[in-house]
Amino acid sequence: MNSREITGKTIDETIEAGLLPPVLYKYRTWDNPKTKSILTDRQIFMSSPLKFDDPMDCHNFIDFEGASISEILEYWMGVAKRNTDYITDEELIHEVVRLFNTHPLNDLINYAIYKTEEEKKLLGILCLTSLKTNEFLWQSYAKNASGYCIGFDSKILAEVIQCGGGLIDYDYIDKLPRISPIDPIMMQRYKMSQVKLKKYEPEQEYRLIKLYYKSPEESEMLRNFGVKIELPKEAYKELILGYNISHEDESEILTIVKRDFPNIKIYRAVMKSDDSIEII
Repeated sequence: MNSREITGKTIDETIEAGLLPPVLYKYRTWDNPKTKSILTDRQIFMSSPLKFDDPMDCHNFIDFEGASISEILEYWMGVAKRNTDYITDEELIHEVVRLFNTHPLNDLINYAIYKTEEEKKLLGILCLTSLKTNEFLWQSYAKNASGYCIGFDSKILAEVIQCGGGLIDYDYIDKLPRISPIDPIMMQRYKMSQVKLKKYEPEQEYRLIKLYYKSPEESEMLRNFGVKIELPKEAYKELILGYNISHEDESEILTIVKRDFPNIKIYRAVMKSDDSIEII
């Protein structure tokens, strides 16, 4: 699936077009209050990409260093047009030359890095997947399958989060694409935040993105701890217990789920003799 097919569509349109699975999954451990809170408090956390393990995640910035003279001139042409209510063709050319001559290349390179970092500060991201039988995910995000996995109603989840930043899946490629200064803004955002290296393809990731540009308090909270969002019970569709979960943890989880989520379907992940995972 190409993530550009999702970009710009509403959640309803995305689901109707068959681009979004009806259930999306989040793998969790049962060893600390924050990872338990998805069940104990019906909370999920919107995380900042500044906290992600991959330093290149959402960090592909505009390439001024490799830009041609014509690209940079066209970039300044766009800036001049946006910053001026009315300007003649002759005045426009003079303004472009002035901008070009008064802004060294290093300034543009530093600006691109700064702009990327500032935009990352405003992004709240919830990482999910369409997979529930993937050993890599069970090992990596559920502590060697000693944790659990929650399946969410993707439509309810997106509506509660009010993800004005969109919902995306990823294109997985060998090398991050170059972002030209003259790429349209939506293409720049696609290349910055909607492509990942092929080594991450096993995750089959979907992300709900919310922009926290209106609330300085929430933006600060996002960067430090993550923003908590409380979910309705109806958002919870499936519970899958990991194949290495302890009896004690299983008992605690089932007590909470049977008490607070009467309509959730309960499954167990089982490792088969051929090393594949079955949900029963």
